[in-house]
Amino acid sequence: MIITNLIKVIFINFLILFIGIFIIELIFGNWFNNKNLSNLLLSIDKHRLISNLPYKSDKPALYTTDSNGFRANKHELSQIDILIIGGSTTEQKLIDDNLIWTKILEKNLNSDNFSYTLNAGIGGQTSFGHVRIFDLWLSRFEKLNPKIIIIYIGINDALFMIENIDDNIDYDKGRLMSNKNRDFLEIENRIENYFQFLKNNSAIILFFKMINGNLISLKYDFGYFKKPFIFETPTKTIDTIELKVDNKQILNYLKKYQNNLIELNKIIVKSKAVPIFVTQNVSSNHWIKKYLYIINNETTNYCNSTNTICFDLASELYLDDEDFYDGIHNNPSGSKKVADYLYKKLENLNN
Repeated sequence: MIITNLIKVIFINFLILFIGIFIIELIFGNWFNNKNLSNLLLSIDKHRLISNLPYKSDKPALYTTDSNGFRANKHELSQIDILIIGGSTTEQKLIDDNLIWTKILEKNLNSDNFSYTLNAGIGGQTSFGHVRIFDLWLSRFEKLNPKIIIIYIGINDALFMIENIDDNIDYDKGRLMSNKNRDFLEIENRIENYFQFLKNNSAIILFFKMINGNLISLKYDFGYFKKPFIFETPTKTIDTIELKVDNKQILNYLKKYQNNLIELNKIIVKSKAVPIFVTQNVSSNHWIKKYLYIINNETTNYCNSTNTICFDLASELYLDDEDFYDGIHNNPSGSKKVADYLYKKLENLNN
């Protein structure tokens, strides 16, 4: 009898809890409103304090994203004048919010009362993904109407091209990395997909993320000047990979790459924004450098043939090997150089 009553009490309490959670999710969750991001592979309301940085620093790095998945953003989307698309070299997961090049660029531009920037970088994404994210992600935000869209492009396409040079793969299906399609913002594992759907839309999960974010912010303020643990990463990458390159396969990829540039240009112009393509660079002896040169050359050729604006950062900006922490990704000194370069180019464009 006692056990039966106990079971009833537990059941009733569980039912009340379930109904309460259901009501909270129904009212405050993003299940049925325009903020619903489905199961897109995005970092939503992420707050992380990173102390084991792969470069020398006296400060830990704060990594945050907003409720829409944009990096280090505190502005209303209607305020954004410059949208920036790219891969991990744009997202910059291991660089502090205030030291990523998109934020430094914004500070420089704001001194001229020019504009706010929005970082839509997604690690691992190629030109195939840059085309797709407009329909998948960016078009969801009616208030987002930038005047300029910068596409920081090259490295991931060079990697995607060479990673699969000996395989007969369908590049149009996007770049798959660790069971995750970076270009289509998809997770192949069905169970992980369900969890991603919950993370993107649940009010309860959002509540705990907000608490975590506040705690991280407090920890960040108190510990900002404490020296973090640093592990050494070589700034130079040794070419240990012998690649047999079939020119026909490279030409095939370049054709697809050019089609992506054409599509990007069409989408951006249709949105009444100005597209600006920016080429990329790596450290002097990184093995991908010669293949990145091919991609960069295709980018500048496309821009020249279509009168599209292109900032040839790869040729015009000198980046020392010490401006990278792994040969591909910029450390804070490299980020500042990229931001200063783009600021001057944009300033000249306006004059």
